Amino acid sequence: MNIALFSDTYYPEINGVATSVYQLKIGLEKLGHKVYVFTTASPNYKSLDNEYRVFSIPFVLMKDRRASLPIYLKWLRIIKKLNIDIIHTHTEFSFGVLGMRVAKKLNIKHIHTYHTIYEDYLHYLKLPKNKHTIKFVQAASRLYCNKTTEIVAPSEKTKKLLEEYGITTEVTVIPTGIDLDKFTYIDYSKVSKLRKEYNITDNEVIMLSVSRLSKEKDVDKSVLIFSKLFKKYFNIKLIIVGDGPYRKELEILVDTLNLQDRVFFTGYVSWDEIQNYYAIGNIFLSSSTSETQGLTYLEALAAKLYLLVKRDDSLVGILEDVNSCYSFTNYEEFLEGYEKILKKLESRNSPIINERYSQEGYAKNIESIYMKYIEKIDEK
Repeated sequence: MNIALFSDTYYPEINGVATSVYQLKIGLEKLGHKVYVFTTASPNYKSLDNEYRVFSIPFVLMKDRRASLPIYLKWLRIIKKLNIDIIHTHTEFSFGVLGMRVAKKLNIKHIHTYHTIYEDYLHYLKLPKNKHTIKFVQAASRLYCNKTTEIVAPSEKTKKLLEEYGITTEVTVIPTGIDLDKFTYIDYSKVSKLRKEYNITDNEVIMLSVSRLSKEKDVDKSVLIFSKLFKKYFNIKLIIVGDGPYRKELEILVDTLNLQDRVFFTGYVSWDEIQNYYAIGNIFLSSSTSETQGLTYLEALAAKLYLLVKRDDSLVGILEDVNSCYSFTNYEEFLEGYEKILKKLESRNSPIINERYSQEGYAKNIESIYMKYIEKIDEK
């Protein structure tokens, strides 16, 4: 098949959507398909084969994201020449609209993955989260999604939300997969340097937070619950991997709690290096409830870390593996989970990740959706 993926964010940007689209492209290519990506241009990055990038500028409301305005007629001509069989959009905005218009014009089946729970991102528009703004999100989502052929939801949580929005298009749950092998290729010399940089000793338990540092990720709640745990366990450290607009507020919080020698900020870490940071950790900590799936949770499991995370519907499926994942809604449950993990660390038990979250499994599941519509076309 010739497949066109449309996204407002893509490699080398680091976020859940960019990672999901990148993993899908690689996985589909391994299955023998021709995959084209239409996305924003990134500074100082040279496009690879079959990547079509449009000039972009920093997005006004999210400075670490970029925005483009693709010209419809220009890209329609290009896409028409590629003989695309399936269009798969990963955004409801500029490239999502482009993909939808092209699909309609060329009569191509249009699959859409709904990646983002926009109710949790209203603060970027300086809007409160209330019944009026939520109704707006619901209406905008219905307007886009009900014009697609089929929707992919990364989790049951997302599917349930879309049904509540009144979306009538068929929704199929397919969790995003990751390259599991990547997290076994560790540069131990770099890991050693990181351990020295953060003064990590062998008897310390290292908690890792990996995310964009933005308000909706609730990293501040992770810092606060860590500070409470530190009153009982003194051999712990929290390393916050990532960068974003909320970093300054988090640094002030750490200073206020007098945790400067216990909580560290790495800043931006490239995708090529992220596995070395996971390698210094023992426990992955997250307090976020804004995830549609949470790819960093899967990365942490692939890197043999235990999960200690805020309970949320996005974890359905992942938490089935009780050997590796512990969730909490309050400090008592957090402490209980931490102490259970401690016993596993002492017995040197390693977490195990289900193969269904592999890049290959993800691509095959998406391929099966495409094939439904390709076969229908062939039958005509």
